[in-house]
Amino acid sequence: MNIFGYNLIFIINKKTIKRFVPYLLIALFFGFLLIVFGRFLINRNQRINQSQLNTHFAAPTEYTFTSQPKTAMWLLNKKENGSSRTVLSICGDCYGSYILQWEDWLFYTTTLDNSVQINEYNFKSEKLDTLYDLRQHTKEFEGRGKGFPSELADIKIIDRTLYFSLGGYLAPGAIFWMDLPPASKPQKLTDSSNGVVAYWKNRYWVVGGEGDACGGFMDYSLVDLIQKKVTHIASSTVGCFDGEGYIEIDKRDRMIMAFHTTGTGDGGDNDSGIYKYVIAIPLDNPAIKEGVIAKQNMPAEITDIRYSKDADQLFLYGKQKYIFDFLSNSIQKVDELPSVPEESLLWKVNKTLSEMIKEIKLPYYYEFVLE
Repeated sequence: MNIFGYNLIFIINKKTIKRFVPYLLIALFFGFLLIVFGRFLINRNQRINQSQLNTHFAAPTEYTFTSQPKTAMWLLNKKENGSSRTVLSICGDCYGSYILQWEDWLFYTTTLDNSVQINEYNFKSEKLDTLYDLRQHTKEFEGRGKGFPSELADIKIIDRTLYFSLGGYLAPGAIFWMDLPPASKPQKLTDSSNGVVAYWKNRYWVVGGEGDACGGFMDYSLVDLIQKKVTHIASSTVGCFDGEGYIEIDKRDRMIMAFHTTGTGDGGDNDSGIYKYVIAIPLDNPAIKEGVIAKQNMPAEITDIRYSKDADQLFLYGKQKYIFDFLSNSIQKVDELPSVPEESLLWKVNKTLSEMIKEIKLPYYYEFVLE
């Protein structure tokens, strides 16, 4: 039985196997197809996901930007051993850039970020140093109005002395000096709004002022360049401010001033208002004010006054025209007045940095290059 039984089981299993072989082959075939199709789906999903990822983090689009103008810089290069190196640079486009020369020294400055720095460079020693940095001297301007100086108003050399002035719109200012060659720090000459040391009317003056909208003022002071002392002479107002306005310096070395009412400030006939009286201030004794034309003697509706040094007379312009003669101390009405050109009060010559550089005499192994 055992043997029979065994044989019986074998026969049954063999028949069973033969019967299910076709089904097994079909299952294997479909299993293979499922594996292939599944792999296809996996690869497809990976490609889709990568495409979506690339789309989400796409490379930035190349835009065309309008290029900003490059700031022009003047470079002072020293040539040595067949090459060159830059020893200093100055902004060519920046307002307040100055450079000037005295013997073997260059003095240069730029005004950036509402600060002023004045530097020196020596050709022989190749030493570069800062003479003045406004950021370290702001306390000197506290209590003198709003803000601090924001720009260099002027810089020049007179008789072995360097003068420079700080100022700005509606800001306090001052003029400083230092003897050359530079051996000490600058010292203050005087407070002055946008002041300039200028040779004018056969004398050295400090002239400073400010203007806003239709009016302004100007301060006139004589300066002793040896003693480094300043004597205030007068303050002049123009335009839509009441006050005494500058007319001229007469033959007697007096500053002629005339009081005017509020004017239009538009450059017309009533630019400085109506003049009410005229005085004279002796330059050697500015504490005195001498009467020239008193209020009661002043003709009506006078809108402009000019001084003729040749005739030593004041010409009064208005609806009617008059001449005041200093010798006879009299006023005469006239039909016409000769033309007297208005004086041009240009206290400093505005030069570009390129023009300043052309005036510098460099040693042969130095050169300026515009970059």
